[in-house]
Amino acid sequence: MTLNWGLEARKWQLLASKVQPISYWSAYRAILSGQAFALNTINRSGDFLGRILYLEEGNRLRAVGLSLIGSMSQILVTFGIGFISLTV
Repeated sequence: MTLNWGLEARKWQLLASKVQPISYWSAYRAILSGQAFALNTINRSGDFLGRILYLEEGNRLRAVGLSLIGSMSQILVTFGIGFISLTV
């Protein structure tokens, strides 16, 4: 789990840098905060709420879109690898 969250933090750091620069550790804390929110909401819908709390108020709305892009990219990779494993 630690490796997975570390990679997720790096991905969030890269995505969030389009809005404002954040450190790796701030991104890591944002990921863990997102996990805490996701555990307490329906269908993990609170994940982005925890992440955007670590950004400045003026940048939070734009970061919601970036969070959705990150989630969609994760789904595409998962489906792609799943499809490859089904055909091999």
